[in-house]
Amino acid sequence: MLDDVRAGIGDWTVAEITDAGTRVGHVAVVVSDDNGAPAGRIGDLRIDAPHAGRGHE
Repeated sequence: MLDDVRAGIGDWTVAEITDAGTRVGHVAVVVSDDNGAPAGRIGDLRIDAPHAGRGHE
């Protein structure tokens, strides 16, 4: 199982989340094939504690 995870690790994209130019967290996403249709998945989402609970804009 771990070998499967390692095999696809190069397919992940990690992006910084910012608010007015200040880093507030990050998100890791991957797009894969789901029976011929692209399917996105969030693997990790982290928001720094001072910014948690603010919702989205």
